[in-house]
Amino acid sequence: MTKLSSDINWKLSNVVLEQLERKRIYTLVQFVDEASEKLATFTGLIEIKRNILQKYGGRVKNACDLLKVEQNNIIPTNLSSLDSLLKGGLHPGQIYEICGISSSGKTQLCLTIAANIALKSNNLVRYIDTKRDFSGSRIEQILLQKNCNKQVIDEAMEHIKVCSIHTLHQLFKVLRWLSVNLKEEKEDCHTRVIIIDSLPAVIFKYSNDSKSTTALNHLANIYQFIANEFHLSIINVNLITQWSTDSEKGSTIADYGTSSSSESSSDDISDGADNTFKEKEEGDDEEEENNENNEGVNKSASKEKLPLPTPDFNGMPTMKTSVFSNPFVEAEKAKSAILEKHVKMTPTLDDTKMINGRKICWNYRKGRCRFGHNCTFAHDSDLHRTAAELEAIRTPQETVICQTQYNGQVPINEDDEIDQENNQMSKRKKRPGLSQSLVPSKKVLKMYKAQQAKAISR
Repeated sequence: MTKLSSDINWKLSNVVLEQLERKRIYTLVQFVDEASEKLATFTGLIEIKRNILQKYGGRVKNACDLLKVEQNNIIPTNLSSLDSLLKGGLHPGQIYEICGISSSGKTQLCLTIAANIALKSNNLVRYIDTKRDFSGSRIEQILLQKNCNKQVIDEAMEHIKVCSIHTLHQLFKVLRWLSVNLKEEKEDCHTRVIIIDSLPAVIFKYSNDSKSTTALNHLANIYQFIANEFHLSIINVNLITQWSTDSEKGSTIADYGTSSSSESSSDDISDGADNTFKEKEEGDDEEEENNENNEGVNKSASKEKLPLPTPDFNGMPTMKTSVFSNPFVEAEKAKSAILEKHVKMTPTLDDTKMINGRKICWNYRKGRCRFGHNCTFAHDSDLHRTAAELEAIRTPQETVICQTQYNGQVPINEDDEIDQENNQMSKRKKRPGLSQSLVPSKKVLKMYKAQQAKAISR
């Protein structure tokens, strides 16, 4: 409950608030519920109550007023088929949802609606872009096809207010900001449509179903409040995910559709349609000839037992009901294959299993590898080398020693070489307890005598 203060009304001074506290009136609800007769004892409180009710209270409207508001605020989209379907255009207080598979033209439809509505001087369009792919040049192309001059195009594009977000929290923040700032808009130029393109881009980040359901319910309430309070329409873009159910598997597999552009997809469809049409014409003639011959063969073949198909050991396994097959992993692989149709995606750290032919050091990723560059496993900081570079490193380099003899050179005997090796061994630092003879070294004897002296003293 809101506590009474001078922020609500400047006439609520400290003296008036102290007098109300004596009457046990602390909050705004208690002040409004209090009878006017008791408030009449204080000067000016009835007028304050009337101002508060006018500012924060609900307004009583009849059906005729609501009908006039709805009829006067219908927004035509200037798309004849869509306006006829919606009975004139977008109605105020309504929430519209555009659904379709991937690359079906949902964003194109939203851009066309936004451009057509923004052509009027008193219309504003709020475009919330969650995918960060809003194209101003596409808006310009749509308006150029309508034979609009540069001045009209600039004015229309100024009436489209774009906001880019990438989280659901930011979407809630923008909608709350709109619910406050739309009250301050002028009547000659105010917001008529809010477009959210698209909702799955931010809602699919929730892995928990209960959280996503709660967020969607809260989002629907905010949509309904803004649409009814400010007499505008809200267009929400959603994605259709097709799930194919297999009775043998008993599982469902998601089909996200293709991610190619609309132009390439339309060309492929038209080429495929022409090819199938030609194949049909050639195949119809062959089918008529083969149908008569196949009738007798089918009768005899039905009586005989059909042989089992030969297994294909080189290809994919035909048995797909195994516990080792995961349909969801297959669906994700199919989705990544669609995304990598033209450009290969850079592998993430989770996908990287080997670097330069060596396995990944998991202790390094956890920050606990103590071997550094001497580790037998690969670290993420290692340079990625090509196969040619690795082969050049692995091949041993042959060293050629050139010996030149000159006059007066003394040949070296094998005994001299052995003496030199023994001298090098003797020059090395001796460690206590290690020697090539049976007699211990002086240092070891000194340490042994010190230990005996300690033992005797005890």
